[in-house]
Amino acid sequence: MEVKEKNPWGKIPPGKKAIPVFTDPKIQRRFLWAIDEEKNHCLLFETKEDKTIIPPKKNLPKLRGLSINEIISKRKFLKITLLDITQLEIFAELCCLLINASVNEESEQGTLSVLLRRCWRWVNLLAGKRDNKLPNSAQKGLIGELYFLSEILINKKNISPEMALESWQGPLGGSKDFDLKENQIEIKAKRTISKPKIKISSEDQLEENPETNLFLAVFGIDFSESKESKDLNEWCLYVEQEIEKRNPNLISQFNNLISEYGFDWEDDYTESKWEIKEIVYYKVTNDFPKIVGSKLSSGIDDVSYSLDMNELKDFEISKEDVLKAI
Repeated sequence: MEVKEKNPWGKIPPGKKAIPVFTDPKIQRRFLWAIDEEKNHCLLFETKEDKTIIPPKKNLPKLRGLSINEIISKRKFLKITLLDITQLEIFAELCCLLINASVNEESEQGTLSVLLRRCWRWVNLLAGKRDNKLPNSAQKGLIGELYFLSEILINKKNISPEMALESWQGPLGGSKDFDLKENQIEIKAKRTISKPKIKISSEDQLEENPETNLFLAVFGIDFSESKESKDLNEWCLYVEQEIEKRNPNLISQFNNLISEYGFDWEDDYTESKWEIKEIVYYKVTNDFPKIVGSKLSSGIDDVSYSLDMNELKDFEISKEDVLKAI
């Protein structure tokens, strides 16, 4: 069922704040036309499943004249708000495009991913961007996360492929790159020839949860022409094939995740081949050097800092110990 509306908000009865886009109970995804307390016109997408994660506001698309954010009342929604009433007709067209592109996804997370991906496309279009390839730093980061995902898929028989993909929170803006209930893993990637420092980009990345183990994996990744090197497309294909061997139904979910990261199969990465030269694992304990949000003074926010790997040797553990723990 395709949605075509010019001003669906005009159908909201007096005294009501929202009406459903679809009334057919067979349509599982719940979208609503809404007018908020400030009289702004909105599109809401309700997320009912706990595993559906809306990224933090800083990681959501930013479009001129619109606001995109998560709202939580009795229920949880992605809210897209029009801030310029003169653009109402165009906003209605955009909302219809977003709904029609995402409503038929098999999972709730898939619908959310398509919604956000389409918004990012609008961001790039309006910014005049024609080359959306990931920069080298982001390529290395994605390769590190893909490698660790493959380690879980191949070596952890007690973790299903579904659980492995659900644990991968990096593309969705999670505070940790992998969240496996009682164990969390943060991935960092750097050039092996660079200084032995690790860039920590927020006060949340190494914040411990008393009920979970936290591990830090640091990947040394370099340009290479060796037989072991792969470009980013090949790395993604390698992991996709490992998923397909185990559960082909998860391919769409995997592609949604790498798309959230910014990867597009149409982009050409053949000029940059990467090889993982080394991996160092750390157990992040109370004594591990770090800055965490819970210990910051009020008013301090958005903290980034570097760790000297030479000072972390006491916290090193083996890959086998990490895999055994998770």
